[in-house]
Amino acid sequence: MMHTAAAPCDLDRFGVVFRSSHRHSDCVTFAANKIRSDIRNPGCVDCHSNCNKSPSQDIIRLPRLFRFLQRPLAKLISVLRAPKSKEGYAAIGGGSPLRKITDDQALAIKKALEAKGLSSNVYVGMRYWYPFTEEAIQQIKRDRITRLVVLPLYPQFSISTTGSSVRVLEQVFREDAYLSTLPVSIINSWYQREGYIKSMANLIEKELQSFSEPREAMIFFSAHGVPVSYVEEAGDPYRDQMEDCIFLIMQELKARGINNEHTLAYQSRVGPVQWLKPYTDEVLVELGQKGIKSLLAVPLCE
Repeated sequence: MMHTAAAPCDLDRFGVVFRSSHRHSDCVTFAANKIRSDIRNPGCVDCHSNCNKSPSQDIIRLPRLFRFLQRPLAKLISVLRAPKSKEGYAAIGGGSPLRKITDDQALAIKKALEAKGLSSNVYVGMRYWYPFTEEAIQQIKRDRITRLVVLPLYPQFSISTTGSSVRVLEQVFREDAYLSTLPVSIINSWYQREGYIKSMANLIEKELQSFSEPREAMIFFSAHGVPVSYVEEAGDPYRDQMEDCIFLIMQELKARGINNEHTLAYQSRVGPVQWLKPYTDEVLVELGQKGIKSLLAVPLCE
């Protein structure tokens, strides 16, 4: 038996920190604003042809000599993966719920800030689908905000997600007279925030109760992978932060008397290069061979 727990969004974890930031990017300010850039899949089954298919070198890290292949390679990957993506979206009703969820999060953050006495504009910007980051930035300029906070929706930092978005924003801001003087704060990661850890623990605890034998269920954390070279050569802290995140979640569960076995694996590898291991598909086979009968799948954002 396998159940899946969806990641929650606990607004208290954000506190009143201000900054700027991928697959999303968000900004808020004391005068207050926020951008979010999202690199996730678009919202319909046939939209790959309309996506922004020009990922930066942080996402597709080609040697300088072959950098000119970046755009055609991105397009090729998009075309090759489109049938599988289309099939996946069709299975969940014909489109990704990400856009609606993102808009709901933005509204919830705005209300949470107002409850703390902070009047803020909240902007949503996505890397590869509407509304694009550039659209959010144009609205920010029209509103003439005085301070900006960028909130990436990735709990853990990676150069391919938050790092990529920050790089794009830095370039845009550097080239604009108004934006270049705007005070900006960036939230690089928030996986360790108490509100997030407790929210994940609450969700896992609740889902475990749906098993006939809750104590026997294996907690299976599945995270989006990155190439090993990002970690070992580029110094990406993603793996360390992901492992630390899971440690904190399990510590919270143990404090509640929940001592289930758990494991972590990485999914969504692409191409011939080595990605972070162990791989999700391989670990699932191994768990089956070991006789694991009950599995609670917990997807973690990257």
